[in-house]
Amino acid sequence: MMAEFDMTSSSIVTLGLTTYLLGLAAGSVVVAPLSELYGRRLVYLVCVFIFVLLIIPCGMATSLAELIVVRFFGYVLLLLRLSIRRFTNII
Repeated sequence: MMAEFDMTSSSIVTLGLTTYLLGLAAGSVVVAPLSELYGRRLVYLVCVFIFVLLIIPCGMATSLAELIVVRFFGYVLLLLRLSIRRFTNII
């Protein structure tokens, strides 16, 4: 990724991992209460649909900042799949 986006600092490139962890942390604060308010099935299906749509901008990213921002929001939505899916028989 450093060569593709012409980055020289490895600490900037490791922000991808940092945003992964921050996205998972923020997702537990945002998505978990939504599943209790609106039901797990609705929130699960919406989050998975949006997560799949966010794969397209990740593949078409032209800068590292764009990739990191899109991945953050994707990981916020991915948390629902990681946490709620194992407790329910949704799909």
